[in-house]
Amino acid sequence: MMDALVSGSAARAVLIQGSLVQFVDADNPEVLHRASLSSVPRLLEGAHDIVRMKVKDYTECFDVLLGGYQRDRALRMLQIILENIDAEATLEAASLLETLLKENGVRQHVLNITYSIPYPDFPEIEEFDFGHSVAARELYKQIGSHQDAISRVRMAFDRIHFSSEELKCSYEKSAIHSGIFRHIVALSLGEITTSEVTFACIRAFKHLPDSREISTRWVSQFSSARVGRKLRQLDDFALESETYELDDDDHHSSDRRVHFQSVNAQIQSILERLDNREVEIARRFADQLIQAQLQAASSQYAAKSLSNLATEARRRGLHNLELEWAERAREVRPQDGWARALLGDTYLYLYRLLDAEEEFRAASAVGEDVYGKIGLARVAKESGNLDRALELFAEARSNTRDRGYSIAAWVGYCSTLREMWKPDETLEAFKEAKAAFPDEIAFQTGYARSLEYLGQLEEAKEAFVFAKTAWPGDPKGYCGEAEIYKHAGEFGVARDLYKRAVEIFPTSVEVLIGLADLHRKSGEIEEALNLYSKAQLEFPYEPLAHTGAADTQLDARDYASAIETYEKAVLVFGLDVSIRNGRANAYKRAGQFERSLQLYDQNVHDFPYSLPALNGRASLLKLLGKYDDALQAYDAVLGRQPRYVSAKAAKASALIAQGRFEEAEPLLIYKGLRTRNEWLTYHVKGMWHLKRGDVPTAQHIFSHGVNSVPFHRLRKQFQASLACCELQMRTYNAIPEYLKDSDEPIHVLLRGISFAFAGRFESAAEEVKTAEESMSPRLMEIKGHLDSVISVGTASDSDRAWLIQASEEAVLQLAA
Repeated sequence: MMDALVSGSAARAVLIQGSLVQFVDADNPEVLHRASLSSVPRLLEGAHDIVRMKVKDYTECFDVLLGGYQRDRALRMLQIILENIDAEATLEAASLLETLLKENGVRQHVLNITYSIPYPDFPEIEEFDFGHSVAARELYKQIGSHQDAISRVRMAFDRIHFSSEELKCSYEKSAIHSGIFRHIVALSLGEITTSEVTFACIRAFKHLPDSREISTRWVSQFSSARVGRKLRQLDDFALESETYELDDDDHHSSDRRVHFQSVNAQIQSILERLDNREVEIARRFADQLIQAQLQAASSQYAAKSLSNLATEARRRGLHNLELEWAERAREVRPQDGWARALLGDTYLYLYRLLDAEEEFRAASAVGEDVYGKIGLARVAKESGNLDRALELFAEARSNTRDRGYSIAAWVGYCSTLREMWKPDETLEAFKEAKAAFPDEIAFQTGYARSLEYLGQLEEAKEAFVFAKTAWPGDPKGYCGEAEIYKHAGEFGVARDLYKRAVEIFPTSVEVLIGLADLHRKSGEIEEALNLYSKAQLEFPYEPLAHTGAADTQLDARDYASAIETYEKAVLVFGLDVSIRNGRANAYKRAGQFERSLQLYDQNVHDFPYSLPALNGRASLLKLLGKYDDALQAYDAVLGRQPRYVSAKAAKASALIAQGRFEEAEPLLIYKGLRTRNEWLTYHVKGMWHLKRGDVPTAQHIFSHGVNSVPFHRLRKQFQASLACCELQMRTYNAIPEYLKDSDEPIHVLLRGISFAFAGRFESAAEEVKTAEESMSPRLMEIKGHLDSVISVGTASDSDRAWLIQASEEAVLQLAA
């Protein structure tokens, strides 16, 4: 079997089987062309109708390709007629459209598309010469005569409140594909009955969440032919999201029309103010709107308006305003389950977990049971109670038939397994979810991430490229592919991919932070800081914006700023384990070891599933020279996850520091030199050779690392280790040259030692003066001993031996 991506708009089918890529064009289906995997996005560039298939042979997708091509050509011909730039071209387009309309399904597809959105200033049919194209003429006449109705139906759809833009897009696609826009236009014209349209909606939307409610909201706005005729007379009259039925005998109908028109105008004005960041004016307009709604109708409409406005505020990053409006929606209508659930979402986004839990429980109690249960699972997950979260997600996954809720439960279930560091189970869960929901990108990219963690980089890359091609409007596939290259140290390729992603998704936080991290790993500190600062400003509630900024400040040795950034972040994201671990690491890097250990101990207690917390604590113990305690801590990590490569390398470095070479060697196996973990293991293997006295082999490894490792911080470790080799070989003058631009404490001291061993004590003294105080105990001992050598003005053999041995131990303590 092979994957087939078929697009009528691109007039092409692309077939993917592993790394083998072939494609066939609709105008020449007999010829199969070869292509590379990386060229797939270009082959389908601009395609908007990609169909994903599993086929045994490329001929199996011919009918789908031809049908899609014919439908797309018909729409293009209609567009040429509408533009009417050239009379001859218009006549030719009408003739071709006439031919295409004879093909199965083409006429229905054109109507489904054209009835979904009105055409501004639709030209009168008298303006065109259709020649003998009778079917094309009748089609054009039909579409033109229904433009007013199409406009009203579209406005009614756009007024419906959806929980997310993604859900709205899903409904829109289903409505177009199944012809629901056409059905509701017919209903508004009194041509079919409400029951017929309702049945069609239920059938079309049965796979989507809240399908009955959404269908009712839409259809109820055209619930009889009489209402349809009345609405046609109102032209631009805008109804509220759930309209009142207008009665011929209602003497208040004129007042209601004015009220609804005012509501629509006020909402649009509020959104314009939000776009212009005129928050106080938007707030005042919203207050006026809600007061008017409370006076004119029930609290239901006011609560719905407030919930909609809160959602719009979140989309614009105005989280204080979002919170204000979401809380007011609860106050206006506390029995509204949707308003309570939305407020729970808001609280969860702001990391007010106890408040979020209370609202999700309330939502369950007043009608939003499944949404409430999934919300409680999300709260448990964010609180670090992963066992409970997994249990709730599994329960929700099993007990709901609603597609939207099933997807949310699956996403939570898979991500919880990942946070529990169960990679094999996570991969299988994503695989199962991907099969159940093949049109959901979250499961495709989650599956790819799982492959990446397991070291299956080529398979992961293929999965991300597939996601990028199948979902060209989502940045996840683009970022995922770039991450694979970044993971493998191919920063140039990754940078090009991110730049392309920035062009397509200029407002994506995922793209922005991914590019910032690439700059950081490349050692481009200033560029990384600029991007992270932008992310913090534009996306203040994205934890990675803060962790990335703080870690970049650490790389710049600005410990005070890094700690301040982490402390501020902890105030907002107190239960985010990555931020808590990052804060502990910041104190370690700043030399505040006691505080760091306290924080790691607390993290291990609060987040028992967090292997980075356990591993960070173990690395701190190793840095402090407490090797037995460190080894016990590493064993706890590896007992939970034997494939934790960095923990294996770090444990090996502790064993080497104790001279336990035979125990260390099995931990230092690597397949190649691509990923950071492989380079990490390679570096520790070099230290294994050096401490056993094999200086030439160690020197070869370290030289190769200095010249070839793409990871900025790892290069510094290779440089320190190479300097230790130079000390062993007494080639002192080489050390200051390749360490000259570094202010890393170990590098500063190694330069000082090389100067002292070469008899240049004044230069050695200058280096010691610049060494910062935030160093590990072993580095402080080296500094003290070097001070003594400088003050005496000579380095004895015992001094040399001790300083070399201590420097090598310090490198091992810092390794991994």
